[in-house]
Amino acid sequence: MELDEITNKPYAQWLEASIKELFDIEPVAISMQMLDADGAAYTCYWNVAPNDRAIMMDALREDGYREYIRNNKEEIKAIIDEDEEEDDDDGGDA
Repeated sequence: MELDEITNKPYAQWLEASIKELFDIEPVAISMQMLDADGAAYTCYWNVAPNDRAIMMDALREDGYREYIRNNKEEIKAIIDEDEEEDDDDGGDA
């Protein structure tokens, strides 16, 4: 693939913004995760030690949790409210 072909990809704008961010951050380690159309996962690393992978994995997991909560906050709130009502009815603490 030629570099000028990247501009035709659906992720071109995101990739450009990410590369610009790299220059602002001046990273000491970089990791990328990708999925293909069949759901196979791919990773690539630059200067990433095993301990760095654990830190990056935790950050990715936290992003997933936050997005899930943000996308389901009304349902989560309803569950919490329901549990609190049940606790009030029981007179118990949990």
